[in-house]
Amino acid sequence: WKDRSTIGWSVVGHEEKGSIHIAPSMEEVSLKIHRVSLLGELRLNDVLEDMYDKPLDLMTFGMFCEAERSKEHLAFILTVRMFEKLAKDLSEDEYEYFVNEICNLYIKVGSELEINISYKNRLRLMEQVKATLKAKDRDSSLFGPTYRETYRMIERDTFLRFKQLAALQECVVEARKAALW
Repeated sequence: WKDRSTIGWSVVGHEEKGSIHIAPSMEEVSLKIHRVSLLGELRLNDVLEDMYDKPLDLMTFGMFCEAERSKEHLAFILTVRMFEKLAKDLSEDEYEYFVNEICNLYIKVGSELEINISYKNRLRLMEQVKATLKAKDRDSSLFGPTYRETYRMIERDTFLRFKQLAALQECVVEARKAALW
């Protein structure tokens, strides 16, 4: 065994054939097992909270969503999360402004960032928004059902492909490390 500790791999040589076989060190095997298990345990909520480093961070996921043409869904989810945190501290006018902005950006048919939700949900939400604003009620969970529908859609579709791509990229990185050229 000749240790190439700078990259964590061991080289095993076969003198008679002149070939070299690259074998991972025990540390590399443990790290790979941890990464694979991490990908299996990777949760959308944790990515949205930006709890991971690249390539599993929120910025990378956002770029992936943009490439997948689902950036509006991610933007809606992040906007509603922020709205829910801030709603209790907003004045009546600010609350109404933000509710209208969210509806105009993501819910209104034909808007630039219109999210893909069911007609029934869209209609229900617009009626609820009108009633809430008319009653001067400040409900921070106003977008809850629409948020959940959008979250489930992105979790089962875009996020699943993001996880699969991350796993594939991990394999490519490992293959490049093992390559002799």
